[in-house]
Amino acid sequence: MAIRRPGPRAQSLLCALLLVAAIVFVYAGVAGHGFLLNWDDASYVVENPAAGGISPENLRQAFSQVFVGNYAPIHIASYMVDHELWGASPGGYATANVALHAANALLLFWLLLLVVKRRLVAFLAACLFALHPVQVESVAWISQRKTVLSMLFFLLSFLLFIAHRDGRRPALAYAGSLLCFVLAVLSKSATVILPVVLLLYDRLGSRRATWTRVLADKIPFVVVAGAAGLLAVWSQQPVSTSARLPYLGGNPAAWLFTMSTVMVRYLGLLFWPANLSAAYAPPFRASLDGPVAGSLLLLAMIGAGSLLLWRRRPEVFFWLAVGFLGLVPVLQIVPLVTLMNDRYLYFPLLGAAPLVVLLALPSPPPRWRAAPVLATALLLVASLALAVLSRERVSAWRDDLTLWADATRKTPESPAVWFSLGMSLDDAGREVEASLAYLRALALDLDMPVARSNLGQVRLWAAQDALASGALRSGDRAADLVALGTARLLLGHRRAAEDACAEALRLAPSRMAWVCIGNSRLEPGRALEARAAFSRAAAFPEPVDARLAYQQARAEALAGERDRALEYLRLALALGYKDFGTILRDPLLSDVRAMPGFRETYLQYVRHRRDRTALPEG
Repeated sequence: MAIRRPGPRAQSLLCALLLVAAIVFVYAGVAGHGFLLNWDDASYVVENPAAGGISPENLRQAFSQVFVGNYAPIHIASYMVDHELWGASPGGYATANVALHAANALLLFWLLLLVVKRRLVAFLAACLFALHPVQVESVAWISQRKTVLSMLFFLLSFLLFIAHRDGRRPALAYAGSLLCFVLAVLSKSATVILPVVLLLYDRLGSRRATWTRVLADKIPFVVVAGAAGLLAVWSQQPVSTSARLPYLGGNPAAWLFTMSTVMVRYLGLLFWPANLSAAYAPPFRASLDGPVAGSLLLLAMIGAGSLLLWRRRPEVFFWLAVGFLGLVPVLQIVPLVTLMNDRYLYFPLLGAAPLVVLLALPSPPPRWRAAPVLATALLLVASLALAVLSRERVSAWRDDLTLWADATRKTPESPAVWFSLGMSLDDAGREVEASLAYLRALALDLDMPVARSNLGQVRLWAAQDALASGALRSGDRAADLVALGTARLLLGHRRAAEDACAEALRLAPSRMAWVCIGNSRLEPGRALEARAAFSRAAAFPEPVDARLAYQQARAEALAGERDRALEYLRLALALGYKDFGTILRDPLLSDVRAMPGFRETYLQYVRHRRDRTALPEG
């Protein structure tokens, strides 16, 4: 008896089941995860009365208040449902995120079946979207509910718009699409890109609508997007944790130089997702250097290829445009707190995943032709590899301690990461190790008042003694010596601090050790020595960061070079220095503050004070 081949519906159902099974394989571990109390889970869920269950009062709060600098009432309302279902169990909240992510993958599969009309392409693209390791942050972190939830409404709105275009109950489908878009922007403002996506779909995807019709039915979507954008800007300002700059770095050139390198790093993460971290510290780029030139050249080549793709295969260019549009809200055109995050790639992958598959499988080939069969096999192997990497990455998000220990290994140059690890170690009752983490944060940024406060005078003495005796170790002796030097400096022992950092320099030359030496020399009579140490620090190949530029300003002020000090202070602010209260209190800068140009420089950057109790959410 001949075996009947499954029909199209059965094949689609099988693909959907395989997709869900793969997602369960990757994310099964989140059921045992805890809340990330040293990040945003406390503010969004655990300590948020509005997330305590479904009630008229909680709904009123959700729709009338701003939470963590975001107006996203649907996001907050979703936690009310969680509370009704799981109570205070964090595993339930995280599992709900996984369910939403799985729904998004299925909706993308459905969308591609409608638009591309190739089941294999739809399945492989949905796999790449769902299983890529950069998606783990958006799914495993409870506070990123807004990302997976907004994507759900975004895709539903897109699908209903297609139904409206195809004439299936057009009025009802159009109303449903507009309603889902409203829910999307009330979950996360990044979904404001949908009107442009729909416009491109009409002109590049379907090519069946006249310009009059294309523009007319987008007007309500544009109005909603505009209102959501204004709400987003308004809601973020009162509790902003960074200066409101007209451009990143204070000018368009610095924005271009910095974000070009960040975009290239994003491309690298998409194609080689190694060393993923909860926090990144990409350097500000104030001038055209080698990495910037290389990044701009690569992006120009990609732009030229995109124009060629637009002319020859507009239906494929559409997905490239969707990926780029997904990245636009996080390119610092409107300044955000953090430059780079894995979660910023959740929406771009909506376009990038189909783009990669369509480029690998350009057209439905005759059965068993070698090239497409090989490409399909490679995509399947890549999907399996991504699933394994994602499953491993999920374990890093188990709790605060695991997450920040992982982040310090990946981004050891970030003081905020070390501070967050210190808080997590404190919560775990590991005060001695917490002291070392706080000292590592202060070694990177001496003007971090909360870290100094958490460390405290008694613990500072104890940490100094433990580091000096070798009882407190991190596995990196040079870094421990810099931490010892920082502890001695905070206790007022400048010469002993310089000795410790000089020994660190002997073991492993580093910018951090030279900065430590420079800080220890910032006293009357040693200004030229401090300037020399900071100059040695600035000579290292990595770009000068804001903290080093600020210390150089202090050294110049101590040397009586007020004009040079103001120039370094301007550089520090342009590179992202945000401790504005420290600038106003710093006794070394008293003469600089009296200069005519100081007030203008200061007011150009300061709008709000920075809260450094934890890594802020972007």
